[in-house]
Amino acid sequence: MPKKSFTHVRPGALIAWLWPVGAWILMACTASAPATGALPTSTARALPPRYLSPTPSATATRPAWPTGTLPRPTPTPLVYTVQKGDTLSGIALRFGVPVDVLRKANPGLNPNAMPVGATLVIPLDPTYMPGPPTPTPPSELHLGPVACYPEGTGGAWCFALVENPTQQAWMHILARLEVLTWGTAATPAVRSVRFQSLALHLPAGQSLPLVAHLPPPWPGFWQARGVLERALPLEPNTQQARFSPVTWSQPTLTWGPYRGWVRLETEWRVGEEAAWVRLVAWATDGRNRVAAARAWTWPGPWKAGAEEKVTVYLYSAGPQLDAVHLWVEGVRASRP
Repeated sequence: MPKKSFTHVRPGALIAWLWPVGAWILMACTASAPATGALPTSTARALPPRYLSPTPSATATRPAWPTGTLPRPTPTPLVYTVQKGDTLSGIALRFGVPVDVLRKANPGLNPNAMPVGATLVIPLDPTYMPGPPTPTPPSELHLGPVACYPEGTGGAWCFALVENPTQQAWMHILARLEVLTWGTAATPAVRSVRFQSLALHLPAGQSLPLVAHLPPPWPGFWQARGVLERALPLEPNTQQARFSPVTWSQPTLTWGPYRGWVRLETEWRVGEEAAWVRLVAWATDGRNRVAAARAWTWPGPWKAGAEEKVTVYLYSAGPQLDAVHLWVEGVRASRP
C-alpha cells in the first residue's frame, strides 16, 4: 500500500506566505465599507424634468433677435367636442367667433343636426376680431416669461402668464409666441405661432395663462419670448351685460407622485343667469412659471344661484408642480 506523502512547511514560512493574502482581503473589505460606518439608505428622488432649459449650451453662440418684419404667426388650433344641448350659435358665442367664420372652418357640419361627440375646429385668427385695424399693444398689461416643454411627437407646448394690474377688465387678448432657433444653419430662424387665451376676458387684478403649441421639429438651440399685440378694454357696463358673476370655494388639492399631477375639487355658484360656465386652472413650478393649464366648460342654461361641484385634473408638461390657481367665468345667453 503506497504511503501518502506530506510536504512539511515551517511555521515562519507559512505566515510569510499568508500575510500578503490576508492584507489584500482586509484592504478589499475596508474599501467596500461606508466611510461613516452607517449603511446607506434609499432616498426617494424627484423625477428628472422633461423640459428643455431656456439657456442654450455654452458651446453655441446665442444670436440676437432679428429686426424688421417677422413671419405672421400661425393660429394655435382649438378643437371643441359637441356636448348635449349645444348649438352652433352658442358655441360661436362661447369662443367669441362669428357664426359664419365657424361654419367656414367646419364645411361638413350641419348646424341643425350636430351629434353629441362631434368635433369642431374653432378658428382663432385675429382677422375677424373687433377693434381698430392697427391697434397698439396695451402698456398696462404685463406678459410674463415663456416656458416651453417638448412633447414626444417632436413639438412643444409653451405657456405664458398675462397679468392685469389695472382696475379695468380687458378682453380679446392677442399675443404671439416667437421662438428663435439656431444651430448648424448660418442664419438663425424665427418661428411664430399664436397664443391662445383660455378665458374670454381678463378681470381687473387677475392673471390668466396663455397657451401655444409649436409643431415639430423642436430645435436643438432656442430662445422663446412672448409678444403682446393687442387687448381691448372692457367697460364696466359691457362687462356686466356680457358676463355673469361666479363665485367658487377654496379648492381641495390632491397631489400625485412627484407632484406630476394634481386633482382639484371645488364648487362654483352662478350669481346671475348664464348660458355657460368656464373654469380655467393652471399650475406653476418652483420658479413661478406655468407648467400646466387647462379649461373646462359646462353648458347651461344656468339659473341664478345654481351650484355645481366639480373635480378636474391638471397634468404637468414637464417640471414638478408647486402652486395651483383657478378662475371661473360665466357668460350670459346673449351678446350686449
